[in-house]
Amino acid sequence: MSDSMPFSSIPLFDRLRAAPDTTTHEGHESEWQRLRRSVKHELENLFSSRSGLAMDAYLTGMLTVLDYGLPDTTALSMDSVLDRQHLEKAIARAIATFEPRLRTVTVSVRASAIRGADACISVNGTLRLAHRQHRVQFELAASGNPEASKVIDVTDVPSSVVRETDHV
Repeated sequence: MSDSMPFSSIPLFDRLRAAPDTTTHEGHESEWQRLRRSVKHELENLFSSRSGLAMDAYLTGMLTVLDYGLPDTTALSMDSVLDRQHLEKAIARAIATFEPRLRTVTVSVRASAIRGADACISVNGTLRLAHRQHRVQFELAASGNPEASKVIDVTDVPSSVVRETDHV
């Protein structure tokens, strides 16, 4: 591939369906805003999809594109610390496998204060854009409900802090 060809870390279909809701002062959405929105959208899709694998096989086996999504979590109780830890491991594995743009990922799952409501998943990591790394935190519903999802914290991270080889 030629060095003069433009490259984007935003998938083509995300760029084509981009809505002009968050714009810069020039009226165009920045590359950083598009990247954050694209990763948030991919995490929502990942959390709302179910893999055909059982939890144990998902955590220990080799995942392929056919295993996209999370394993069935209906048997898990968000009141159980052990079950939340299993879910955190499954989410971290799914992100490492299916969303490689997000690096140095940590996941925490909190039970909702409202009985029967979605658990809240906090995903922390770094995104790389134009040789800069940005720390980002996503708050998402376990179901992948986009209305319950948001990016809540973004800061620049010096290049020396995060290495290119850092993964989950």
